[in-house]
Amino acid sequence: MLKLMKYEARRQVFSKGIILGVLLVLVAAFLGFYWQGVETGVTMILALMSFAALMVMVFSPFEFSFTLDKDMNTRQGYLLFLIPKKSTIILTAKLLVALLQSVMIYILVFTVVPFCERLSERKFGAATATFTELIQEMGLSVEASGVAGVLETVVLLLLLWLLFACLGLFVSALPGKGKLVNALGVVGFFAAAFVVFYVLFQIENLFELINMPKTAGNIIEWVYMLGIEAALFFGAAKLMDKKVSL
Repeated sequence: MLKLMKYEARRQVFSKGIILGVLLVLVAAFLGFYWQGVETGVTMILALMSFAALMVMVFSPFEFSFTLDKDMNTRQGYLLFLIPKKSTIILTAKLLVALLQSVMIYILVFTVVPFCERLSERKFGAATATFTELIQEMGLSVEASGVAGVLETVVLLLLLWLLFACLGLFVSALPGKGKLVNALGVVGFFAAAFVVFYVLFQIENLFELINMPKTAGNIIEWVYMLGIEAALFFGAAKLMDKKVSL
């Protein structure tokens, strides 16, 4: 498992390196404008940083699916599934590496961008803390939500990441090739996501109706999401076995 994870880390590091590179360039530009006292430049860079941070949050779980789909269409990636290891082991290594790398990127983004926004507010007094406000609204601010609230939000974000990643994993493992198959896979992805979230919202409404304690309701929702993710993961592994054996 560790050898597979090291191999995957080397293969997936390129895209994360691009994200880090973009972030470093933006931070360097921010510091340049900040030290020169150019408020318009600082505001522009902060807007770009906030946009880039949002894109990273949204597309990080989908990147895992794109990587897997590429694996299944290249000789090097395809041969990986022919080694004497179960598909569940290979997919677990891929999923864990992608998740750990995404978590590190999230921590970096959630630290650097708000820090730059605070520097800007202290110097210019302008209301530029767009990303900081988003973090607070999401419940990732200890001041706004408390430690327990932040932990609940972090768990929910991880489960959402896993949900989209496992959905993409399942779609990538489906048999068939071609533009039509890919288009149907994308439609199926969003249709499945809609159904999962619709059921989740109905569960939340039921909990509110019966006045269930928030903590108990959260745990049940988490178990529901983990169950869906486990079904998608093992289903994808089974499909992958059949796909590679063809």
